Amino acid sequence: MADSTSERLEESSHLKQSDSYEAKKELVQKQFSSKVALICTCLGSVVGTGNIWRFPRIVANNSKDKGGLVFLIVWILFLFLWSIPMLITEYSIGRYTRKAIVGSFKKLLGEKFMWCGAFITLVTFFISCYYSVVLGWCFYYFIRMMAYDLPTNSDDSRQIFVDFAQDSSWPVLTHALAVTFAGLSVLKGVKTIEKVNQVLVPTFLLIVVFTFYWSLTRENAQVGIHYLFTPNWESFGDPRLWVDAISQNAFDTGAGMGLMVVYASFMGRDRGIVKYGSLIPIANNLVRCN
Repeated sequence: MADSTSERLEESSHLKQSDSYEAKKELVQKQFSSKVALICTCLGSVVGTGNIWRFPRIVANNSKDKGGLVFLIVWILFLFLWSIPMLITEYSIGRYTRKAIVGSFKKLLGEKFMWCGAFITLVTFFISCYYSVVLGWCFYYFIRMMAYDLPTNSDDSRQIFVDFAQDSSWPVLTHALAVTFAGLSVLKGVKTIEKVNQVLVPTFLLIVVFTFYWSLTRENAQVGIHYLFTPNWESFGDPRLWVDAISQNAFDTGAGMGLMVVYASFMGRDRGIVKYGSLIPIANNLVRCN
C-alpha cells in the first residue's frame, strides 16, 4: 500500500512538472521574438494615415489663419499628462495579467467589472470599422495614382473621390481587401503580427521621412513652417482646442484604447514597461510633427 501511494505521488509530481514545463514553454512561444519586433508592433498599432492626414487637419481647424503653435503646446502637454501615464498603466496591466482587455479586468477587479473591458473592446471595434474603410481608400488611391497623374487642383481631387466613393462599387471591394489583409495579419497571433509590422512600419517611416524632405522643397514651404510655429495666444482660452488636443493625442498614441494591454501580455518580464510606455509615444509624436 505504501509503495502504491509513493508511486502515485511520484507520478503526480512528474505530471505537475510536465504541465509546468508545457505552460512555461507555451508562454515563451507566445512572446515577441525580439525587441525590434515589439517596438515595430507597438508603433504599428498607432502610426498610420492619421500622421499624414488627420493631425494636420486638426491643427489647421484649431489655428485658423493665425498659427498652430498653441495647439502643439497643448498637444505635447497632454502627451505627458494623459497618454504616457495611461500607456504605462496599460503595459503594466497587460504584462501582469497575461490577458486581453476583458480578461484583465476580470483578473484585477473581478467579474463585476468585466463590462469595462467589454466597453473598451467595443469602442475599439467601432474605430476599426471605419478605419478599415479608410484603409480601403488607400488601396484604391495607391493603384490609381500609379496609373494616372496626380490632380492639380481641389476640384479634380474631389471629383476623383466622388467617382470612387459614390458612383462606383469600388469601396465594397477595397473594404473587403482591407479586412482580408487585417485578418491574415493576425491569423497566427503575435507571430504574424510582428512579421507584418517589421515590414510595414519601416516602410511607412521611410515614406514619412521622404514626404517630409520632399515637402521642404516645395514652393512656399517656409510659409507652412512659419504658420505651424507661430503662436495665437488667445486660443489658449478656447475649450475646443483643449478637447481636440487631448483626443488627438489619445488617437496618436492609442492611450485608453486597450491596445497595449493586449501587446504587453506578450512582453517578457525583462522588458521595461516605463521605457516602452514613454519612448514609443514620444517617437510616434515626433513622426506626427514631421
